[in-house]
Amino acid sequence: MENFIELSNYYSIQSSVYDKVYQKPERQNDLKYISIYLCDHFYNKEVLEIASGTGYWTKKIAQKANKVMSLDICPEMISIAKKNNDNCKNIEYLTTDIFNINVQINNFFNAAFSGFWWSHIPHSKIAHFIDTLHLLLQPMSQVIFIDNIYVPGISHKVEFTDKDDNTYVLRYLKNGKKCLVLKNYHHKDDLINILSDRAKCVEYTALEYTWILRVSLV
Repeated sequence: MENFIELSNYYSIQSSVYDKVYQKPERQNDLKYISIYLCDHFYNKEVLEIASGTGYWTKKIAQKANKVMSLDICPEMISIAKKNNDNCKNIEYLTTDIFNINVQINNFFNAAFSGFWWSHIPHSKIAHFIDTLHLLLQPMSQVIFIDNIYVPGISHKVEFTDKDDNTYVLRYLKNGKKCLVLKNYHHKDDLINILSDRAKCVEYTALEYTWILRVSLV
């Protein structure tokens, strides 16, 4: 059995090489579609971005949004995002844990986004995560999640399942070491059931490698 690694440690280690995931040729059609989708739906919005990573999506959202606040638990990721988006003046950055917000945000935001992070949330923390969004956002705010569809032969296969039915995949660190990372693959019905009493499903879109879920908080 390979070593398990905390997500924050994994992304801190991988921060300098993380954007290679966006260079995969087979993913380009999905990425182009998502970029246009986010610009359309976040036009003139005040957007709270959770687990913003290197700022890849932050820059695209900021092209059309009034304001973006970029949250990430990893200082290394925030540092890279600032460098990548240095010319975007409508982005603010905050290093914090979404499960333990250390500042008062005060319902300023009317939209939120999280890219490829939903699959890293333990099942036991999803309700807490959605409840936290309710506290941080205005009523009926629009929220967009995107994450991976499991594609046999291409996606990381599940190597381990814990007692809470969370699944783990094998990843290689940039130093060549192997580790197990939490990665829960979700289907459309799973997502709708999870959110049924906390949000209204507005739209689900399945691309070749990625799903998009747009909801409004209730």
